[in-house]
Amino acid sequence: MSHSSSLLNRSSHRRLILSLALTVLTVNFSLLTESQAQATSESQAQATSESQAQATPESQAPPHKSASKRHYKGTSPAEPKGPPSDISQIPLPKARGFWGTFFFWLGGVFCMYQVGKRVFSEQAHERQTLKRLRDEIGHFFPEFEPINIQKWVSIAAPHLYHGRREGDFSSMESFTSDVFLKAQLSLTEELNERGHKRVAHFDKVIAVHTLGASWAEDETQLIKHPPQGVELTLRVESKAIDFVEDQTGTLISGKKKPHQFESIWRLIHNGKTWTLVDVYDSKEDITHLSQFPPLPPIAEWRRPT
Repeated sequence: MSHSSSLLNRSSHRRLILSLALTVLTVNFSLLTESQAQATSESQAQATSESQAQATPESQAPPHKSASKRHYKGTSPAEPKGPPSDISQIPLPKARGFWGTFFFWLGGVFCMYQVGKRVFSEQAHERQTLKRLRDEIGHFFPEFEPINIQKWVSIAAPHLYHGRREGDFSSMESFTSDVFLKAQLSLTEELNERGHKRVAHFDKVIAVHTLGASWAEDETQLIKHPPQGVELTLRVESKAIDFVEDQTGTLISGKKKPHQFESIWRLIHNGKTWTLVDVYDSKEDITHLSQFPPLPPIAEWRRPT
């Protein structure tokens, strides 16, 4: 079972990476601003000193004292050690020019782009999928509307939790595949062999994220046109009680109180409506969906006769 900790870990991971990237850019910007300000003050001070030197007459120049002091051959006057007493004598770093500043910010923007591309890959693909379903496909095939997909999941979820609790999935036969039913029954038998019991009580569906949609032509099953064969990948955030305990009531996994968790649902269109083919726990982002080819244009879609 995937609990709310998986969601918190994913979101905290994103926040940590973005915080580090923003901190690095802020520090670099502060250093750049400070160096430019110091360079400006240095140039102003130099210009002021030059103007004062030009304004001072030669008659007021201090007398040359080198004649009063005699230095022997091979020796030099003692130089003061340690930092100078006047802070204006400390050399300042050279300010970056136009190209230095340009490449500095170009590298920062590139780093932020790569970080955002990696961290928000799932969200970016979800946004593209929702736009296609809402603006194009949903007008001709209402079951592809995001709100109708969420309604379908909200209707199917109570049957799923009832089957997990009672070990009877007969109420799901009309909208699930044979492979899904066999997998759920095998999990129930495995728990019974170990002497464990699964307690599952559904509360509500919080959110349904349509992560991606794909379709592939299959001649063996006579699938030549979508929507038949279109597969949806959903991230379902739910609130429920779902845990496993042994015969003595000792908690094996999960929590004995309502909590929020998320799972991945895979749906395949049978030409008329959706069929549930898989449900599994999710702990990380789904980033491979962008590798599938996009759905065909709506003009190629045909319902089976």
